[in-house]
Amino acid sequence: TLAMAQDRLDVAVVGGATFNNVDNLALFSQSGACSDSGSHPFDGRASGLISSEGYVAVHGRPDGPQDYAGHRFIGPEDRDNRAPYNRWLSNAVPAAAVTFRCTDTRATRAAVEAGAGIGFLSAAEAAATHGLVQVHPPRPEWMVRLWLVTHVDLHRTTKVQALLAFLKENITEGAF
Repeated sequence: TLAMAQDRLDVAVVGGATFNNVDNLALFSQSGACSDSGSHPFDGRASGLISSEGYVAVHGRPDGPQDYAGHRFIGPEDRDNRAPYNRWLSNAVPAAAVTFRCTDTRATRAAVEAGAGIGFLSAAEAAATHGLVQVHPPRPEWMVRLWLVTHVDLHRTTKVQALLAFLKENITEGAF
């Protein structure tokens, strides 16, 4: 980043980067999915495809990709959104079936709660909210990786290596 190039930042956490063999990147945490409450492994906090009970009562649940064209989905306004779950949505769901687009997780939640369609929300949030149901649990292809990024000149310094050692020792896989 510009801040690193200007020596204003030693380490940054970056989500979704998929660089290979770059000396200034270190895999920090491979989490199962992201939700608006953070990045979590494949547990109850990870994002799944969620809908309202009312939506399911009227439209049913899709059994798989063969059913997606007959359902309504809630997706990102930016059709080129690079989040893995949104890329999956773009590839797996016909564009015409994404009938509500938004840029905000609060708008996604409101649309799901109102029965506008199926969207990505925290599975735990859905379980704790009356009237919401999980249509699909978190899937491996929705996984997001988090990376520690350093300036190439700082990667091997004592302070960065100490931080990496601390994280490896104290943070379990998927803790974020």
